[in-house]
Amino acid sequence: MSFHTIFLISQCEEFPALCAALLASEESIRILRATLPGNSPELARNLSVLADNLASQGRYDDAVSAQKEAVEVFRRGGAASRERLDRALSRLASLQMLARDAPTP
Repeated sequence: MSFHTIFLISQCEEFPALCAALLASEESIRILRATLPGNSPELARNLSVLADNLASQGRYDDAVSAQKEAVEVFRRGGAASRERLDRALSRLASLQMLARDAPTP
């Protein structure tokens, strides 16, 4: 069991709905990685959802990592993903500012 999973389980009592959303997002991404090509817009969208869920929990560094991966997947999608890439880059910039400004524990 990863540290990340242990952390989520520890948060489940206090934030059960958020915990469920994070676990579902992560499982969805594992399934998509196993079944879709690496440039799948569906994978990138799910990574962006995970980034939003992580940010809502104040886990900005993890959110930035997930959003960076979404950007890379959209980049691999070529011209068909250009509009989505623009939005993903904008969201990445917002998350990076949140991570920068977040108080350190």
